[in-house]
Amino acid sequence: METRRRALPPGWYPASAAECRRDIEDFLRLSPPRPSELKCVSGGIVPHAGWFYSGKLAAWAFAAAAPERPRVVILFGGHLGRGEARVVLEDAWETPLGEVVLARGLAEELKERLGACREGVSGDNTIEIHLPLLKFLFPESQLLALRVPHTDAALAAGREAAGLCRERSLSCVAFGSTDLTHYGPSYDFMPVGLGERALEWVRRVNDARFIEAALDLDAEALLRLGPWEGSACSAGAAAAAVAAARVLGASRGHLLGSFTSADVEASGDSFVSDSFVGYAAVVF
Repeated sequence: METRRRALPPGWYPASAAECRRDIEDFLRLSPPRPSELKCVSGGIVPHAGWFYSGKLAAWAFAAAAPERPRVVILFGGHLGRGEARVVLEDAWETPLGEVVLARGLAEELKERLGACREGVSGDNTIEIHLPLLKFLFPESQLLALRVPHTDAALAAGREAAGLCRERSLSCVAFGSTDLTHYGPSYDFMPVGLGERALEWVRRVNDARFIEAALDLDAEALLRLGPWEGSACSAGAAAAAVAAARVLGASRGHLLGSFTSADVEASGDSFVSDSFVGYAAVVF
């Protein structure tokens, strides 16, 4: 049995089971109630910064889908520019809360269908950061994990992953992992300068356009907006989740919450960090 080991150091998420449970329970205490109009949840979009910054948003989105009790959770990661999708092919992935069982048979078939390659062991955070949350909220589910590029290949990956589960009569939900606008001198992206005006532009314009496309389940727009307007670091992952959700019957997205790292770091109403990142939790 092949088990993928933890690659991210503590700081991204806690090292111990007790700390993970405490943080997750704290996140969920702050969670908004599941909207009554959500009769079922097919998946969504989650951020992937360290838990201090965006863990609660990811927890809220996963928690909204937990009542579905899916056999399989599909999780699309990103941080790929172009090229092939990369599929995780081990049998399990360790977390402080115990191993997450990977849907290896599905993963191997999906790899062949997509002409994808095997995901190597790296320090990429887009999938691993979510594993303790998945273990806590979906303890009986298997994980089908892959990273996808910012191209139409992401749409094919989303459709094929969801379609494969349906062919096997396996209930599933599909999530895409991406942060939103990376703004400021640290990211060499400052189209409207610095200060409060920049923060408001990110919140109300750049992030808002990407979020609205997600709510409209417009996967093509996500692929366009992410790289062209600098509004997402892993637009392909979000687009793949939308493509999968459409196969699963989703018709609309719902925003559970959004904010920036500057909001998390703020010590007073006038504090604005020159460099910051946007985050959102969306469910389909």
